[in-house]
Amino acid sequence: MKKIFKISGIAIGCFILLLAITFVIGYISNRGEYPVPKTVTHDKTLPSIQLGDALFHCETFGSDSNPVAIVIHGGPGDDYKNLLSLKALADQYYVIFYDQQGAGLSPRVDPSLLTIEMYLGNLHRFVEHFGKGDPVNLIGHSWGAMLTSKYLGSYPEFVNKAVLAEPGFLNTDFMTEFMEKTNGFAPKMSMGFVWHMTKSFFKMLHVKETDDQARMDFFMLAMMTTPSEDNPILGYFCNRTPSESAFDKWRFGSAASMAVMKMIKNKDGEFHIDMVSDVEKFNRGVLFMASECNTIIGEEHQSKQMKLFPNSKLVVVKDAGHLMFGDQPESSVRMVRTFLNETAEGEPEN
Repeated sequence: MKKIFKISGIAIGCFILLLAITFVIGYISNRGEYPVPKTVTHDKTLPSIQLGDALFHCETFGSDSNPVAIVIHGGPGDDYKNLLSLKALADQYYVIFYDQQGAGLSPRVDPSLLTIEMYLGNLHRFVEHFGKGDPVNLIGHSWGAMLTSKYLGSYPEFVNKAVLAEPGFLNTDFMTEFMEKTNGFAPKMSMGFVWHMTKSFFKMLHVKETDDQARMDFFMLAMMTTPSEDNPILGYFCNRTPSESAFDKWRFGSAASMAVMKMIKNKDGEFHIDMVSDVEKFNRGVLFMASECNTIIGEEHQSKQMKLFPNSKLVVVKDAGHLMFGDQPESSVRMVRTFLNETAEGEPEN
């Protein structure tokens, strides 16, 4: 028996030594510079705005005498960098971009504060501040389109028109359908994926921390962009290949992403979400946008979701994936402009 224990002890010791050697090799072989941008908290040169007790990374384009158009980015956790083609609207509109709390270059906050109600309240702060009592136009992309939908039901009198560019899922039924298509939004643990995850982990250890979420922000973005065929979101992109322009981001917000996903699970681990309660109160125009390449939440998916709204229509951006404003900026912006310039009867304004 002692001999067995002795052999077992040696085996365990060898295994631990092997793990230590593997860790050292992985750490050294992945040395490099992996910069994660600072937020407005640590870089005072970034454009920002203070609304109430919250600070945001924010930019405005155009004259403040023009009608207001507020852009709401996706994620949760993304930033507005890949939506900046919409600043072309600044010749007719006062265009507002902002990174949501905990995302992009806005400050990182306690994850427990990141709730749908908080995101909704922050959007309302922007609407009130820039709208100055007049209805504004909202342009939401992906998660931002979901949040915009929630806002339409909560504050219908504050919105003139809304653009919903491929909202992921607006209620539990659509979320169930989404989860079936994406394997629960979880990658299969193939050798390729594990290899990519391992390399990303070691690279993460070399990230110079500007705040306590910098390393995880780097790691989560690396996981999203894995080239492995087991990546559940490849169906978002043309040829199932995320292009460099498609993932043109400053910084991903890992805590924001995980907080919202956690919120939409009940105590039994079942998903539940409702972003369209009272949306029938909003009877002004809603434009749904779908990308031709998206096989997960593209035209078929959006043609169903648009029926939840009393006054909506759908356009499809050709040769584009989910990040349509980066893939096909000119045609995407043109569709938004045409819609915003229409009167209630559908005729262009003079």
